Amino acid sequence: MRVMIDANVLISAIYSPNSLPAQAVQTVGNEHTLVLSEYILEECRTVFDRKFPHHLFLGRSELTRVV
Repeated sequence: MRVMIDANVLISAIYSPNSLPAQAVQTVGNEHTLVLSEYILEECRTVFDRKFPHHLFLGRSELTRVV
């Protein structure tokens, strides 16, 4: 099954790797096909740049690798 995950869930999963959103993303990745749009990736990057600039910088290629 193909599953698209909201940008907020991805952001929570990346920022808190032991969280429930991270477990959900991991489950989807292991059991289904994770589908991401360019819009979702850009939204994630924008939010990280704005809210967490001192914690993590994710360019498009780095964000794609993490997810």
